Amino acid sequence: MVSWFASLFGLITILTDVQWSVSPGVPDAGIPFTVQLRLEGQGRNAPDIKVAPPEVEGLDILDGPDVRSGSNISIVNGQASAAWTRTLSWTVVAESSGAFRLPKVTAVSSSFEVEVPERLVVVRALKPSEDVFVELRCSNPSPWVEELVDLELTVLFRPFRDEELGTRVSSQDLLTMIDWERSVLGRFSSIINDRDRRGLSQFVRGRGEQEGWDGFRWTVSTRFRTSGTATLDPVRIVGSYPVSLVRTNTVFGTSVRVARRSPVRVDTPPIDIEVRTPPLADRPSDWSGAMGRFGLSASLDRVVLQMGEPVTLTLRIEDLNGSADLARLPDPPVDELLSAAGWEVSPDPAPGKVEGEVRTLRRSIRPMRNAVGLPRLRLPSFDPVTNAWTVATSEAIPVEVSSSTELNIDALPTADLELESSPLEVGPETWPGLGTIHVVPSIGLVPMGVGLGLGLVIAGGLRAVPAFTRRRTLSRRRELEHLRRELKTAQGQVAVGQAARAYLSAWSGHTADPISVLAKISPIRATELQEAFVALDRSDFGGGEEDASQHVVSLLLNLRERRI
Repeated sequence: MVSWFASLFGLITILTDVQWSVSPGVPDAGIPFTVQLRLEGQGRNAPDIKVAPPEVEGLDILDGPDVRSGSNISIVNGQASAAWTRTLSWTVVAESSGAFRLPKVTAVSSSFEVEVPERLVVVRALKPSEDVFVELRCSNPSPWVEELVDLELTVLFRPFRDEELGTRVSSQDLLTMIDWERSVLGRFSSIINDRDRRGLSQFVRGRGEQEGWDGFRWTVSTRFRTSGTATLDPVRIVGSYPVSLVRTNTVFGTSVRVARRSPVRVDTPPIDIEVRTPPLADRPSDWSGAMGRFGLSASLDRVVLQMGEPVTLTLRIEDLNGSADLARLPDPPVDELLSAAGWEVSPDPAPGKVEGEVRTLRRSIRPMRNAVGLPRLRLPSFDPVTNAWTVATSEAIPVEVSSSTELNIDALPTADLELESSPLEVGPETWPGLGTIHVVPSIGLVPMGVGLGLGLVIAGGLRAVPAFTRRRTLSRRRELEHLRRELKTAQGQVAVGQAARAYLSAWSGHTADPISVLAKISPIRATELQEAFVALDRSDFGGGEEDASQHVVSLLLNLRERRI
C-alpha cells in the first residue's frame, strides 16, 4: 500500500516499500540474529519514523533498534529525482527451534502512517559443533564444607587450514571469534570477561577424539559454604568458526581474512557437587567451624603485670595447607580457657589481619586474683587433605602478677577544672582490664594530748619538708616530661597505646585504674578518654577510626595543658 504526502521542502514524498527482513535467512537456535525493518521512499530526506519493537514470545531482544538512514539524488535527461532509505535493526535470539511470527506493526512519521505486515521466521535447531569442544570439570565432586576446589573450563578448536591459500588459522585467532558477551560463563565470568586476565589462560592440546586439536584452559578456585547438593550451572560458548578465507591486496600489502563463517554454540552439561559435613566421630567439643590445618602461637606484650592491668594478647594463626580462607576463619575458642585460668577477656574483639598465609588477632585481657600464667590455647579444625581432626595448640606463658597499687586520692594535685555534677560509674569497662579502685579512708584527728607530745618531736623535722617536697615534685615533673616526649614521638597504634597508658598512669599516680582518678575530677573527660582508648585498641586491626591514635594523644596533652 502506497501513501502520498507533501514534504516540508515542497517536494512529494512517496513511500515505495516497507518490509521485514531476517539475517541470516534461517537462524539457528541460541545464536543471535538480526531482524530488520526497511522503509524506502522518494523524496529529499527520510522522515523521522516511530515503530514498536518486534516483541514475540520465544524471541529475546538483545539490542536495538539501530537506526540508519541513507539518501541519493539522480539526474536523468535533465530530470532530478531523490530517494531515501531508513532501516531499524534489532538483535534477537531464540533459545529453541521453531516458527516465530513477527507481529504486524505500524510505522508512523509526520508525513505518513503505514502498516507493516507480519513475517514468519523459522529457527532451526543448531547441530552440535564439530569444530569446537568445550568441557567443564571440577577437581573434587564431593568436597568438604569450606574446602577449596578448582573448576576448569577448556575450549578446544579443530585446526582450520585453507588448502587453496595455504593458510592456517591459529587457535589464538579462533579464540577471537568467540562472542564473549553473548556467551554464558558462570563462575568464569570474572576472569574471561577481563581482557587482560583472559590472556592468562593455559595453552592445552586435545586428547582422544580431540587429538590434534588445541585451545585454552581457565581455572578458578571456589568454596561451598553449606553442605548438601550444589549444582554448577552449565557454560555456553557462542561464536563462529571459519568456512573459507579470502586474500585481498591493498596498498599496504596482501592480507587474508575470513570470507565465510558458520555459527557455533556449545553447552556443557551441569555438574552436581555433593558437599560433605565433617564427621561427628572424634569431633572436638570446642570446634567452631575451622577447616584446614593450622599452626597457633600466642604472645603477650609484657609478662610482669599488676592485678587488673590490661595486656595485649596476640594470636598468630598460620595456614599450613595453604588453602584455608583465613579472612573468614572463625576465631580460636579461647574465652573459656582464659576465664578458667583467671583472665578477663575484652568482649569486643577486633577483626584480624591477613598477610599471606598468616592471620594475626589481638585481644585485650587482664589478670585477676588467681591468674598465674597464660594457659595453652587451642584451635581445633578438620583437615580436608587427611580427612582427620587436628588441634593446633600454643605454648603456655608464665606471667608474674602482683597486687594493684593503691593511692590516697587526697594527695592528688588540685585541678583547674570545676567538678561536674554527673558522676561516672567506675567499673571494669572504664579501662579494659583495670582493677577496682580501693578508697583509702581519711586520717582522723588524734587525741589532743598525743598530738601535743608528738608535735614537739615533729617540729624539728618541719624545716626539711620544703626541700623534700621540691625534690619529689621535680622528679615527678621530669618523669612526666620524659613520658610526654615519648607520647608525642610514638609511631603506630600499638606504640601509641603503650605510651599513652604509661603517661596517664604517671599523671594520675595510679597504675591500676587511672581513668577512675580522672573521673573524680571530670566524668565527661574520663568517658571521652576511655572511648578513645577503646577506638585505639581496635583501629590497628581495621575496627576503628584511622585517627584514633591522634585523638588519644590530643586528649592526654590537653590534660597537661589544663593541669588536671
